[in-house]
Amino acid sequence: EVELEKFFRLDWMLIISLLLMTTLALVAVIALTSNYARRDREASEGEKRRLKHEMTANISHELKTPVSSIQGYLEAIVNHPDMDPAKKGLFIERSYLQALRLSDMIRDISLITKLEEAPEQFRISAVNLKVLFSEVCEELSDTLLSKEREVENGLPPICIRGSYNLIYSIFRNLVENSAKYAGKGCKAIISYSRDSDGTHLFDYRDNGHGVDEAMLDRIFERFFRLD
Repeated sequence: EVELEKFFRLDWMLIISLLLMTTLALVAVIALTSNYARRDREASEGEKRRLKHEMTANISHELKTPVSSIQGYLEAIVNHPDMDPAKKGLFIERSYLQALRLSDMIRDISLITKLEEAPEQFRISAVNLKVLFSEVCEELSDTLLSKEREVENGLPPICIRGSYNLIYSIFRNLVENSAKYAGKGCKAIISYSRDSDGTHLFDYRDNGHGVDEAMLDRIFERFFRLD
């Protein structure tokens, strides 16, 4: 009985040692977690800086073209007051088209800034996709008609919850690209389906020139424009 009493007696040194080891282990885990979190933050901030630098460089590069064009046309008009009226009218028209391109770029920059810094500004509501796409086509009808393009609205009258302005911008960008670059006599069509998990799927296609295969990896780069 005496031996059993000694055997079952609390070993305070062992308990203290175990507590110290547990404490050290916890401190080590916290330190490692904090270190990994700090590295993740640094990596994330570094990636954000890289993306901002890249975006700024892209914006600067893309804005130079229309600004330089407008400046060149207006300088020619100012420096040659006796210029042929037809030529002057052509230069003014080209300056106007470059100004429209510049306006589109500024709109895109503003949209991206709002998306990244204040997404809560976009109001979520029920959006009728067929009606919305019809409004896009109506807005661009003059451009489509003048360039002999046709767009078929194959969307059902389905409503989804989302930002009207953002969805409008997506569809407008697609139709605008077809109108500008697809080629004479092009026809575009948009259709809709729904995935088994409830995801809304949209298929937009045209029979235009298409994008060179070597450039396919770059079509989603911000502000990148093909020749």
